[in-house]
Amino acid sequence: MMAGMDDRLFVLMSMPRTGSNMLVSTFDSHKDATCLPAIFTAGGWRNWRARARRQPDDTVSSRMAKLPKKWNELDQRIADMPEFLDSVAAQFPDDKRIGFKHHMGPVDRKSTAQIIALKLPTIILRRRNILAAFSSGQIAKVTGQGSLSIGQKRKEAKIEFDAEAFQLYVGWWEAVYEHWIAEIQKTGAPCMIIDYTEARKNEGKARAATFLGLDAQALGQTQTVKRNPDEILKRFSNAASVESFLQDHNLMHWRVETEAEV
Repeated sequence: MMAGMDDRLFVLMSMPRTGSNMLVSTFDSHKDATCLPAIFTAGGWRNWRARARRQPDDTVSSRMAKLPKKWNELDQRIADMPEFLDSVAAQFPDDKRIGFKHHMGPVDRKSTAQIIALKLPTIILRRRNILAAFSSGQIAKVTGQGSLSIGQKRKEAKIEFDAEAFQLYVGWWEAVYEHWIAEIQKTGAPCMIIDYTEARKNEGKARAATFLGLDAQALGQTQTVKRNPDEILKRFSNAASVESFLQDHNLMHWRVETEAEV
């Protein structure tokens, strides 16, 4: 970790549609931790500010609202990242851990490189079933609904499988993870990698909490629920085409996303 930075900070690195909101909610449920959304994106910043307006008694949002107004500018948060993160951490003096999520994004994403350079303890969230991530992302685009919270009404949709688009997605996805994991490991920062299917289980959540030095028994209830069915073919309007593609490419294990994949 960069000298002088608050040593309670950590980061959850992932790609979209890998369960990052689930893990944010998991960590935030712990009595000794606070975990924030994607504070180095415009959308993630808007999310907690909107929550503060809807729920003025929300502790996290009310404390974040006390930050200097200069941090409302994304460019400022990225340019002065160590100072900004220390300002955030200062709002939560009683927590043992303060974290935030960040989507790695393309290999030239400036904010990702800067976060990695801070050498924060890092949890990398992956999703081995790339078809699950791909379909989840496409459904989110159609429905306008990404993460699903407990009690929230689910918007139903099926998408059409495009083999060429999916193959391009797989290549991009694998290249992104390979690049950023290598960059993180170069720093020597404490790091653990967890798959989505493991992170869904209590044992996986406990392993992540233990990595951060938190009492795994003190985790509360995660406030998100799974958005789409584990039977991945049910997500597509042309399921037969998907199954044929998987069979031709020796990927039949991606038909269903189960905990057995861990």
